[in-house]
Amino acid sequence: MNSASERRPLFDTVKKYATSRAFLTVIVCSFISIGATCLLFGSVYPALLRFGDFFDVLTPHSNPASSVFDVMMLVVPFVFVLEITMSIILIVKLAGIRRFFLGKSCNDGCILGYIKAQKAYYIITAVLTAVPILLSVLVTFGAMLFSGDYETTFALLIFIFPLFVAETGGILVLYYFSFKAIKTTLTYADNALNNKPEGKVSVFSTVLAIINLVAMAVAVLEMVILFFIAIIFYAVMPQINDPFFSVFFSASFAPLVSLITSMWALPFIAIPSLISAICYVKLIFGFKKDMELAKLEHTELERARAEALASALTANSDDTSETFDTDSDSQSTEENGDSV
Repeated sequence: MNSASERRPLFDTVKKYATSRAFLTVIVCSFISIGATCLLFGSVYPALLRFGDFFDVLTPHSNPASSVFDVMMLVVPFVFVLEITMSIILIVKLAGIRRFFLGKSCNDGCILGYIKAQKAYYIITAVLTAVPILLSVLVTFGAMLFSGDYETTFALLIFIFPLFVAETGGILVLYYFSFKAIKTTLTYADNALNNKPEGKVSVFSTVLAIINLVAMAVAVLEMVILFFIAIIFYAVMPQINDPFFSVFFSASFAPLVSLITSMWALPFIAIPSLISAICYVKLIFGFKKDMELAKLEHTELERARAEALASALTANSDDTSETFDTDSDSQSTEENGDSV
């Protein structure tokens, strides 16, 4: 059993969660989700392009909405690759934290490294969020001005453009506070790694964890509904004998069902993401509770060490005084002998 001088409750608490099964589950599920997302994009993007062709048939190519769709289809692959790359970097950083606490790495700055990577992720995500929205608005306005529809353009400029700006601003503010919350919590863990009882688990990060869990649960529910629609479509279509209703039913649901069918990899994204969200909530609540106990234990240990140090200094001082007194007595005896 470790002595009081060897115990590090703050460090041990961080190690407990960094090496836990829940933390490993978050890493594994995140890798599965990323791989499935790549597969999903490979099957959905061509379907979106076909949907764009169908959209062009219904609307003139000069239509602003069609132009915006074309621009977005050019931007989407670039955004996707960048987002996936940053997500992989973050997961690798998480794996690096686990390796350090398992003793397989000497990088004691792994938590700070993850904070820096998270900051870069949010900056890039903010840019990738704001630019397509504003670009879509500008393309729409440009197409309307080119067509000579000045009244509609002016109305959109007055009423719609501020809404898009407000939406973009709201998203950026959310990103800022999300990163601030993550940084606060991870800095708390990094301080604990260095045996400093400073910081706290951000309340906002706890709220975000709960919101993410609810969002993932809703996503799984939506996935079940979508696949249920596809199953109903394939079950009902052969039973329709009326040619007119058959054509109408097919025209109404076929594009949607085609898109749903191309999303066969969605369960491998939604379910691991839900599991990861559950584990993350478990980690953050458990970490918050155990760190409060660890801080109390750390305070007690520091007090005990201070008392032990004070006792040692007092004992050393007493020993020194006794030695000095003995030397003085000996010297006095010698002097008395000489005088005799």
